[in-house]
Amino acid sequence: PLPFGKPRRYDLETLKAYALRLLASRALSAGELRDRLRRHAERPEDIEAVMESMREYGFTNDQRFAEHFS
Repeated sequence: PLPFGKPRRYDLETLKAYALRLLASRALSAGELRDRLRRHAERPEDIEAVMESMREYGFTNDQRFAEHFS
């Protein structure tokens, strides 16, 4: 068992803020971000809402992510 217990669950607005904090600290692929959000989302449908917001803002772009590391 993990010593830290269950991860905190976030509502939609808090989940968006969490995504922005993650992306501010380092580049993440869309899949990595989705996995991290999945651990904290209160509602599964919030994950896609946040992912769409991040795409609209231009914060997630797997092609740019891959080019950065090639």
